[in-house]
Amino acid sequence: MFTDESRTDSTINGAPPTKSDSDEALYDHFRRTGDRESFGVLFDRYANRLTLFIYSIIRQKEDAEELTLDAFAVVAALKSVFRGESSFGTWLFAIAKKQAYQALRKRRPLPLMLRDSTPAGDDPPETALLKDERNRQLYQALEQLKPDYRQTLYLMYFENMSVEEIQTITGKSARQIYKLASRGRASLREKLEGMGFDDA
Repeated sequence: MFTDESRTDSTINGAPPTKSDSDEALYDHFRRTGDRESFGVLFDRYANRLTLFIYSIIRQKEDAEELTLDAFAVVAALKSVFRGESSFGTWLFAIAKKQAYQALRKRRPLPLMLRDSTPAGDDPPETALLKDERNRQLYQALEQLKPDYRQTLYLMYFENMSVEEIQTITGKSARQIYKLASRGRASLREKLEGMGFDDA
């Protein structure tokens, strides 16, 4: 695994991990020692973010939460090993995407990706995360987009990922991502204007 000699992560010198250590250092420490605390820090950093991302694909809260745990189970069992070819977060999101689409393929038919609303009594996970009214309305507008648009914009703007990172996660070319982002923004702008945002 690639390591940066200038990095000051506590795990490099064998010291107990801290919450300030990088994702890569925490993962490396967990992989070498099985340290649960390192794994727990990674879980705390990414669990809610992965749940939101998976929910943007499968549109069902309980399944999204379960698949988030499945993604971390893949990491914990070392079924897939991070080799430093991307950032840890990009690698983890790629695992989550694979889990989500595997779950979708098991469904027959697959209508949930296309639903515009959440079933009664099943509050989407962003309810607890997006407290600001404008952000809630923005996410509501995102939910109405086509799945490819929604996924691309979520990774680009909610996760601040680069085109290269999105390529790694989605398997799409840079040209496809730019096109999806452009069309997605246009569609999102239309949805927001319909919701009364004059500066959308």
